[in-house]
Amino acid sequence: MTAKFSASADGTKVNIGNAAEDALQIDSTAKTIKALAPYQMAGNGPAFRATQAVQQQVNVNVADLCAFNTEEFDTNNCYDTAQSTFTPNVAGYYQINAAAGNFVTGSQFGIYLSLRKNGTVYSEGGKVSSGTNSFAAATVSDVIYFNGTTDYVNVLVTGAAASGTMNVKGQYFSAALVKQA
Repeated sequence: MTAKFSASADGTKVNIGNAAEDALQIDSTAKTIKALAPYQMAGNGPAFRATQAVQQQVNVNVADLCAFNTEEFDTNNCYDTAQSTFTPNVAGYYQINAAAGNFVTGSQFGIYLSLRKNGTVYSEGGKVSSGTNSFAAATVSDVIYFNGTTDYVNVLVTGAAASGTMNVKGQYFSAALVKQA
């Protein structure tokens, strides 16, 4: 393998790669190295992870906001624990993940999660338990574009059973920028 090196016209930067597709650029202080087009890194974009401190009681067969009210980290202060909503302040494509579950003591039971972008269901995932004394957990994951100002996402949880309420434990809700727009 052969690496090609070139210098900027003013001599302050060294490029590694060919002229059409330089891969890296190093400034004259050798302190700043950056990826160049077409190679781009997400860098320091928004990311967060939240969990649920205690189980949440929800009505079955009704989609309720899943309360992920405990932040583990929030790099750009984009996650609202009171509303369990992520509103990224950088436009781009984000990997969004969520999981929730419940220990089932009765008969067959289902749990379903939905990623809701700007109030509309975007993606869904679910799990039906196999019966008495089992754990049912649902996950949902997708890559979603956000405009960096008004777009937001949260998670809905729906328990499926004949009637009544159930206790849900939100395991995690997370997001990270994968490509800036």
